[in-house]
Amino acid sequence: MKLGFIGAGEMGSAIIRGLLVQGLPKEDFIASVHTPESAERIQKALGIDAVTDNRRVIMEAGWLFVAVKPAQVESVLQDIAASGVPAKPLICMALGWTVEKIQRVLPAWPVIRIMPNTPLAVGEGVTLFHFAAETPKRTRREVMGLFDGMRAGIWECAGGHPGMRNMPSCDVEEQGGKKRESQLLLFLRIC
Repeated sequence: MKLGFIGAGEMGSAIIRGLLVQGLPKEDFIASVHTPESAERIQKALGIDAVTDNRRVIMEAGWLFVAVKPAQVESVLQDIAASGVPAKPLICMALGWTVEKIQRVLPAWPVIRIMPNTPLAVGEGVTLFHFAAETPKRTRREVMGLFDGMRAGIWECAGGHPGMRNMPSCDVEEQGGKKRESQLLLFLRIC
C-alpha cells in the first residue's frame, strides 16, 4: 500500500521518518511539496519519491496524509474531491480541521483526524486520533498500527480500542470560541 503525503514539512517529514525507522520500504511513500527544491531536499533526506504535483499523490496513494498548513487544507480537499478518486483513508493533522469539517468537502470518506507531535520520529511521540464513523474498524486498527512504533502513547477520541482504558476528559478542538470536550482513551505500551 502506498502512503501519500500532501505536504512534507516538519510534521509530515517526522511521520515519514518514524515510519521508515519502523522498516516500511521507501518505495511505499510518495510526497508532494511546493517547489522542485523542496522535492529534491525530501528525496535526499528521506529517500522517498517527492513531487510537486498533488494530483499524482492523490491518484497513486492508497492512503492520503494531509500535512499542510491549515490555510491550505481547503484547497487540497477541493483537489481531492475534483480528482474523482474513490473514497480512501484520509489522515489529516491540520489544526482547526475536524472530521466533520473535512467531510463537508469529502462526504462519507473514512477521515482520521490526528494530532501528533514531532518526537514520534524517534519513537517517543504521542498521537491523538479521531475517526469518522465511516472509518472501518480494520482501517482504524491499521492506522493506529502505523503509529504504534512511533509512540509513547496513543489517544483516541470518542470510541474504543482494545487495550485502552478510560481517561479524564480533555480539550480537543476549539470551535466557535468554545472548547469541545471529548472522552479520551489512552493506550500505553510499557517497555
